Amino acid sequence: MKILIFGVPKSGKTFFVNALLSRNMAAVRFVDGDEIKDPDKIYEEACKLEAPNIPVLVDYTCPYDKDRHKYDVTIWMDTLDHSNAVFEIPTKYTERISGWHYSHKDQLNLIQKKYLPCLEKYQDTEFKIDLGYLYLAGIDLL
Repeated sequence: MKILIFGVPKSGKTFFVNALLSRNMAAVRFVDGDEIKDPDKIYEEACKLEAPNIPVLVDYTCPYDKDRHKYDVTIWMDTLDHSNAVFEIPTKYTERISGWHYSHKDQLNLIQKKYLPCLEKYQDTEFKIDLGYLYLAGIDLL
């Protein structure tokens, strides 16, 4: 499953992704789309990383609606003013997070339960991120 977390710059996308990753999300792959920048290459990278029962989280501004429809789940971080001339208001999305509060755990729990159920078995498991690879109890997951 490819999950796109998108929104205008500074809307909390990276914070949201990091919060998901830090909450027992050991078996997940991650793409930082704002570093790659090209929407087609970002999607290609997500497709390469996708595997059964291991979702791919994509953190990307994704300013154009046409580039969002490819993903299985789209989460719009609608937390700031949309006056950014480049960012198109989405016509379709799976989830919309507005009024985001960084201490609000309900939104994180909702996303985890709805879209990342395969990861519940890793709850409370220690993991570390090392050189871009994820490890779970010493087992290389990538």
